[in-house]
Amino acid sequence: MKTARIAALAVTLVAALGLAACDKDDVGNDWDTWITDTWTDTAADPGVDPGVDPGVDPGVDPGVDTTPDITTDDSTGACDRNGFTAAAQACYDYTTSGRLYQAASAAAAPADLLSIEFYTGYGDPPPLTAPGTFTLAGTTAEQNYSTCGTCVRASANCDTSTCEKTFFATGGTLTLTSYGAVGGTFSGTMTGLTLVEVTINSTTFVSTPVPGGEGWCIDSFPFTATVEVGT
Repeated sequence: MKTARIAALAVTLVAALGLAACDKDDVGNDWDTWITDTWTDTAADPGVDPGVDPGVDPGVDPGVDTTPDITTDDSTGACDRNGFTAAAQACYDYTTSGRLYQAASAAAAPADLLSIEFYTGYGDPPPLTAPGTFTLAGTTAEQNYSTCGTCVRASANCDTSTCEKTFFATGGTLTLTSYGAVGGTFSGTMTGLTLVEVTINSTTFVSTPVPGGEGWCIDSFPFTATVEVGT
């Protein structure tokens, strides 16, 4: 059962990294709000913000904004956040139930988290169980956290009990170079990863993009960890 499996993974990870796993059973993050930005217009660009911020100004002012404008299209995968650097990594195998890899941006809270979650019996195609390449969100079943067999999430600013924001992968490629058994190595690279800010229903696990929410882009993230027994 997916609920019980995620709960078990979360407890293990908190013990290993000292961080909240921000799991499906304890999301608690209702960030259904508009996100304001602080980018300013340039004289040559009379209405659209420059840089990685996708927010479009509601007016047609030719110069500098007098107030922050509202972003309305971040949920399409724009890069409000970029990259991820791991300070701690762990991988746990749960035999027939699935496997969890998670990286933390710091060795202790607060930290950002990046996870790869495999669920046996979920997804179309099913998750990898050997070296190979997987296209994230490539099918209907992979496009929502409630149905994905290979799920990639990121969580921002996590303390020991909650995370400020949750992100779900909408695209990218996961390449596994090693899918070792317990005691072996779990390693590979994620490339072209795009994630959008979501809320996740704590009962159904359905992920819903936050209107005006942030996007997170990770061009390349190599990972490696020793596989341990999940308990």
